[in-house]
Formats: sequence, structure tokens, C-alpha cells
Amino acid sequence: MTAPWARPNSRYTLLFESYAMLLMKSMPVENARKLLRISHTSATGILRYWVFKAVKEEDLSNVRAICIDETSFKRGQSYVTIVSDAVARRVIYADEGRSSGNVEAFSLQLIEKGGDCEKIRQVACDMSGAYMSGVNLCFPKATVTIDKFHVKQLMLKAMDQVRREEQGKQRSRKRDVGKKLLMIPETRMTEQQSEKLQAISKEFPKTGRAFRMVQSLDTMYRCESNEDGKVVFNKLISWLRRSRLEPMKQVANTLKNTSNKFFPISFTDSQTQSPRGLTA
Repeated sequence: MTAPWARPNSRYTLLFESYAMLLMKSMPVENARKLLRISHTSATGILRYWVFKAVKEEDLSNVRAICIDETSFKRGQSYVTIVSDAVARRVIYADEGRSSGNVEAFSLQLIEKGGDCEKIRQVACDMSGAYMSGVNLCFPKATVTIDKFHVKQLMLKAMDQVRREEQGKQRSRKRDVGKKLLMIPETRMTEQQSEKLQAISKEFPKTGRAFRMVQSLDTMYRCESNEDGKVVFNKLISWLRRSRLEPMKQVANTLKNTSNKFFPISFTDSQTQSPRGLTA
């Protein structure tokens, strides 16, 4: 017979397990189990029971905006797809892989837990064709938004490619060539960093131009309206295409093709509280 102060088949009281969960929420499991003076198996057993119980009883009927992203959990090509509620800011799905199948599996789970695919109005994700096709199939009424992080990452990688090509293989590997400096937004630079940036831009003008293009992207995200954002975006695309910098021209084509795939460019509705980005 199970005691009223413990869950079935547990050696610990409910109060002890609630304290254990509080600890494991704020620190690594190994640290928590040392404080609790229990084995790793016991700690993970408590954690798995209450997490799986919460997931099983989760109500997704009010989900209207979601974020889809992937993260690697091992070296190599081992990825996990993470789906979160953009309004409540909590993870609601996780599974191995990064394909349209993951999006479809989430949509089925959403329905099982009281949600409605047709009521999902905002989806933020990266520019992965797999995610795009899955979202288009499962959430037909959603506006697809390319989140800012992935757009900025695309620009930064292209800028770094321009830097490496201009500086040459040997020079580009040195610490004083500004690789880390160029990743800092100009508005956050110190006076000393700004002076070093000017020196690098003067010595390597192509890198300097690429850096200013990245700053123009930041300007777009500071716009307060869709109309202003579209103006800055179109000017940026035109600048990238005319730059005679091949990596930046490739970024322009990628962004333009993505923006034309579903709807015109706009900014995410602030009421959804989802990440600002480019609406595809």
C-alpha cells in the first residue's frame, strides 16, 4: 500500500521530490544529487517521472504562435528539433532529427493535447527547406517568420568569408585582423574598438563594406513599422547585389528568394511576442 505522502513505487516523500525538482531546475543533476545525498539513478528517476507526467498532462489548446529550431547534442550531425510556445516561452516538443517529419510529428502531438493546427497563426523558424515544407503542410494558415538570429548568422558568415578572401589564408588566421571585433554591433563598440574598426576598414575596404552591410541589417530590425522595414530591406538587398562581393550577393539571393516564397516581407506582429524576423 502506497503512503499518502509518497508517489507509487517511490522511496522518497512528495516533499523531498518537490525539493529535488527545484534543485535540478537550477543546477546540473550531478550537483543536485550530491546535495541530496542520493544516487544518480535515483535523481534521474525522480526527474524523468515528473517531467514525463507534466508532458503527458500538458494542455496545448491555447498555442497560437510557435518557434521551431534545431540544436546539436553530439559531435557530428546529431540534431534535435525543438518546438516552443512563442507566447508562453516554454518548450512543448523535442525529438531527434531536423526534417519535415519532425514538424508533422509535432502537429499530431498538438492535436492529441487539445491544440488546433489551423489556429496556429505565427511560426518562427530558420530557412531550412525541410522545416518550411513541413510548416506549409501542417500549418496552412500560419505566417512563416525567419527569425533574426538565423538571418544575422547568414550575414556574419558571408562577411567573414569576405574578410578571409581579402586578407588571405595566412593573414586571416592572426588575432589582430578583427575577426571577433567585426562580430560586435557598431552601436556597442567602445571608442578604442571603433578606432580599430576604422583602421581595419581602411586597410581592407571590402571587409569594411561588408561590415556596413551587416549594420544596415541591424537598422532594419530597429524599424518600428512594416513599411519602414520593407524600405530598408529592399535597399539592403539592392546594395548586396551591387556590391561585387560574391558572398554578400549570395545572401541577397537567399533572403529575396525566401521572402517571396509565401508572403511579402513584414515584421512579426508584436502581440504574438514571437521573435522579430523576416516574414516569408
